[in-house]
Amino acid sequence: MVGLIARLVELLIALVEERLQTLARDVQAEVRRVALVVVWTFVAFVFGTLAMLLLAATVIIAFWEEHRLLAATAVTTGFLVVTAVAVFQVRKRLAQRRISGG
Repeated sequence: MVGLIARLVELLIALVEERLQTLARDVQAEVRRVALVVVWTFVAFVFGTLAMLLLAATVIIAFWEEHRLLAATAVTTGFLVVTAVAVFQVRKRLAQRRISGG
């Protein structure tokens, strides 16, 4: 009887160790996945920002002779609109989080 209980305890310990190892592998894989998402998000942000700035410079340069102030104002207004939408979305998401208690 004692031998049977000892064997049962050994099997239980082996099962728990196996589950912990599986969990550790899953957590490690998820950490790698999240790290890659963060890196690629940063790359996209940097190059998207550079593209927007170059586009803005191109528009201003293209209309430099005739309508430089109009072009600069239009580009600035576009950036401000995108910024306002982003700020609104962030505030909305934060308010939803507070309401849901998360």
